[in-house]
Amino acid sequence: MLILEQKIKKFIRTNLQQPYAEWDKDTEYVWNTTIVYKNHIYRNIVKQNKGVQPDLNTGKWLLFGVDNAFAMLDLHSHTDTVMDKGLKRIEVTFSSVGYDYIGFGNVKGSLIEIQEYSSTNIRLKTTQHKIGNERTCAITWDDYYYCGIPDKLDIGKGKAVDFLYGRILPRTASIKVIIHQNSDNIASCGSMVSGKAKDIGNTQFGVDIRLVDYSVKTTDKYGITTIEKHDSQEVFTCEIVFPAKTTQLVKREVKQNLGKVVMIIAEPERDSNYDNLITLGYIEDFQIYINNGVESRASMKVLEVL
Repeated sequence: MLILEQKIKKFIRTNLQQPYAEWDKDTEYVWNTTIVYKNHIYRNIVKQNKGVQPDLNTGKWLLFGVDNAFAMLDLHSHTDTVMDKGLKRIEVTFSSVGYDYIGFGNVKGSLIEIQEYSSTNIRLKTTQHKIGNERTCAITWDDYYYCGIPDKLDIGKGKAVDFLYGRILPRTASIKVIIHQNSDNIASCGSMVSGKAKDIGNTQFGVDIRLVDYSVKTTDKYGITTIEKHDSQEVFTCEIVFPAKTTQLVKREVKQNLGKVVMIIAEPERDSNYDNLITLGYIEDFQIYINNGVESRASMKVLEVL
């Protein structure tokens, strides 16, 4: 069981265009001018605006959300980074010194290519992952949850997948991620999380996944039911076992990540092939049971970020 916290703050370079200029404290902005500040888009809503930091004064600036390239890094926005019109792929490069994992969530396309570079910009490794295919080999309920990604039959297409990349070399200084478009000309990524993962033990009995629907259902006097569609949420629970001597370490690692959006990976050895064991969300509850001097157990509940 791994906890992966977002360490990427910005990209070194990307092929995605930024249509708005960066905010400049010495520039006087007129009404309706749109700018970017700390990867977020703001619009001026007053006649004259100079020297007012956008994130500190909502009376003069209106927040429109994160910019397109940064959307996959902002785990709170619940928006996707999408390919610009006229391109055939998404390219992003980021510093990765000391990182060991990259987690991808809600990715669409045909292929993800991961290139690792040294501090002298020598390519050390290139890895490719085929994506975008639905689990069409799933015939039974059990097959659906344990059928590998991608589907070797290549029947399904355009379906989003989650997966883990955990073979970053110690010498890697920067990583270039390329998401190639699929046959529907789609390439997008909901979340990309990279950093040093924290191991908090092994799942004991697998995981329980509960889906909660927040849609509102109303029925009128004629018996006609209307459904107002709202978000659904995944609730992820599991039991974890770990050596008793690491109890304090596990408690400390979990406590440091409470209140943060993190990526939870249930079984790292399998997660490059099984996307149902990856959840992006908040740790809502974590309880440790110290059985004896040899082994400890913990129960964990994670709420998917909405």
